[in-house]
Amino acid sequence: MSESDKIKIYIANKNHLKYVDVILETIEAATKVRGTGIAKRSKEYIRTKMLEGKAIIALLGDEFAGFCYIETWGHEKFVANSGLIVVEKFREQGLAKKIKKKAFDLSLERFPGARLFGLTSGAAVMKINTELGYNTVTYADLTDDEEFWKGCEGCVNYDVLQRYKNKDCICRAMLYNPDEIKIYIANNEHLKYIDDILEAIKNSASAKDCRMDIAKRTHKYIKTKILEGEAIIAIGRDKNGEEKFAGFCYIESWSNKKFVEIAGFIVNKYFSNRGLGVSKKMKLKAFLLSRERFPNAKLFSLTPNVEAMKTNAELGYKPVTLTDLTKDEEFWEECKGCEDYDVLTRTGRRYCICKGMLYDPAI
Repeated sequence: MSESDKIKIYIANKNHLKYVDVILETIEAATKVRGTGIAKRSKEYIRTKMLEGKAIIALLGDEFAGFCYIETWGHEKFVANSGLIVVEKFREQGLAKKIKKKAFDLSLERFPGARLFGLTSGAAVMKINTELGYNTVTYADLTDDEEFWKGCEGCVNYDVLQRYKNKDCICRAMLYNPDEIKIYIANNEHLKYIDDILEAIKNSASAKDCRMDIAKRTHKYIKTKILEGEAIIAIGRDKNGEEKFAGFCYIESWSNKKFVEIAGFIVNKYFSNRGLGVSKKMKLKAFLLSRERFPNAKLFSLTPNVEAMKTNAELGYKPVTLTDLTKDEEFWEECKGCEDYDVLTRTGRRYCICKGMLYDPAI
């Protein structure tokens, strides 16, 4: 067993108070080497964190190896795993990731529903955060609790934060929100979002360059899809924790239900550039619903979007020619609104900018 495998990670308690001095010394030394900030904390502050069960400590026997602690802000709506530090001799052995994961799990257990965030300049911590599900956000997405920002006063780069009025600095802002996106089979409760859905369709760039017949997507049409249980809706939360429409798609069947298309993908701009995978999550939900509702139907897709093609492939769709898709004339009529419809007609409906993909349950 290697030395790193012998390191134990604990939720700190009163038995670990003897390590407070070495923790503070390690933090200070790391700050000088990096030239960027770990906010300074007092001896009493670290002691309190240990006694409250809000700190993680790593030990090799009785030797101190690493540490971090949990802070809560905005009436416990925001949680930060702060002060992550590893003694130099134990670095590059995956210990920081283990400590961070322990703090992450403790945070979710102690503060379920809270949004976990971090401000860091360390590439290694950014990588760990990303693996845990954090996304890069703006400073405006973080807590507005003044006490949090006062904690930055001990950083060597506090003048930069002041210069940008708490809106930017050297550190990268990252956020994990366990309740940020939830995917539902739409029902009566979601009828209130129809206007938001229609507005998102109207404003979407995708409505201009693919087969999205806007005229067909009326209030009545969307309502019918919801009431028939053939629509998927994504609901997220804004930075204040308020529910917000995040995305929508629906199921359409063609050729007497022999072919099924998951169509009308739309994502609210508020969530579209935050790496949350809203479209992919909706696609998976819609795929499972389609298989349940139409078990013998072939599922197909016609899209120019590379990311959509990747998701389709992960679900088992295969590339096909357009002649392998539904022959239903009503389906192809909807392509008339596309700016590349001339390409489709020129090739006798065999090829276009959009690429065909098919999932056949019989194969």
